[in-house]
Amino acid sequence: MVYDNKHGDLRACLTILQSVYHMLREPITTEVLQEHLQIVPDTLWQTILSFKQHRQCVKLANEWYESGYSLRAMLMSLVKWSLENCTDTQIYILAPMMSRIEKQMCICNNPVLLLLEIIVTVWDACKTNI
Repeated sequence: MVYDNKHGDLRACLTILQSVYHMLREPITTEVLQEHLQIVPDTLWQTILSFKQHRQCVKLANEWYESGYSLRAMLMSLVKWSLENCTDTQIYILAPMMSRIEKQMCICNNPVLLLLEIIVTVWDACKTNI
């Protein structure tokens, strides 16, 4: 997981592992590394599709914002998931939103709104066909 995240740079992998170990002073778990590297869990997008109400999307966006996950990590995860799971039509709907959010990340005063837009757009575009 660290190797993939650091694109095969073994020195960066060792630095991450050393940093996390020195911060925690206890054994390193997968969950700790995912949080430190801000790796979006693979199950996130399927979880969104199980939502029955818009309110659940709002709650998840707030939780992710408060947890400190980056928008960039979320978008990269969405691109990967979309290519593996979405139809061409769904990708056509999602692609402009991802591009727009990529531009807005630099100037946005309220990142939680961008997170919410990502989550709601995925929910609306994909919930019925995947």
